[in-house]
Amino acid sequence: MPYTPIYAPRGNTLKSAVADQPSATFDILAFTGSVLGDRSEERKILLIWARAIVTEGQVGGSIAEYCAARHMQRRTFDRKRMRACQRIAAEKNRLFATAAAPRQKMLDGAQANTGPNSGRVYATSDRKGST
Repeated sequence: MPYTPIYAPRGNTLKSAVADQPSATFDILAFTGSVLGDRSEERKILLIWARAIVTEGQVGGSIAEYCAARHMQRRTFDRKRMRACQRIAAEKNRLFATAAAPRQKMLDGAQANTGPNSGRVYATSDRKGST
């Protein structure tokens, strides 16, 4: 997917130029724009991090190159990335809880999936693939 050509037919919508690529693949990209703002620094940092990890720095350069070009320390980059991840996870969880409330009422006393992994999203601080 990192090499899939995409285009934006309008605003916050991304489509694949490859006909057999499911459009749902890019929903999370649009969601980050809704939560963080399309042109926010946090979103740009998050997308640069994702691209650098997936392409191992071969497309668009490495995180180290990005930080050097902007006179930014790597720990500042990581803090902003984690803050973005936490905001996205919080909003996703809020939307999940809002959507789950009516469904819970419809279950009419049936056992719902309310365990610790019942659809919640967590931001992690992994440093896998730091480039």
